[in-house]
Amino acid sequence: MIQILTNQKKLLTQRIGLVIIIIILLLASACNSQRSYSQVVNSYPSGTELCETEVSVENTATGGLKISGTVAFQGAFGAAPVDAEENLRCFGAKVTVVKPVTLDGETYEAGTLLTVDRRRRWIEVSSFD
Repeated sequence: MIQILTNQKKLLTQRIGLVIIIIILLLASACNSQRSYSQVVNSYPSGTELCETEVSVENTATGGLKISGTVAFQGAFGAAPVDAEENLRCFGAKVTVVKPVTLDGETYEAGTLLTVDRRRRWIEVSSFD
């Protein structure tokens, strides 16, 4: 009788452990989920004008940034800012990483889709829907 109770207790402990592991994995998955482009754009302050920047980016051998595509320049009186990365960081930008690239000190892998959040910080999105 004592042996049966010990086995049942052991089995119950294993099941509780399994349930805890499943809960942890589900929470981790939920924390890592990315928002879509439209979800990020909808979080911008009302009346925010979207730029038409849609580019592919990669680091160059000299540490620069290779940009291919359409960039909406944000400089004063139509002049382009000196910082290429700053040009890309406009509300509604669609940036596709072609080869690993470092922006604001963070490295993004090839295939990563980026836009900016309401504070103009880089944010990964799941798609450009």
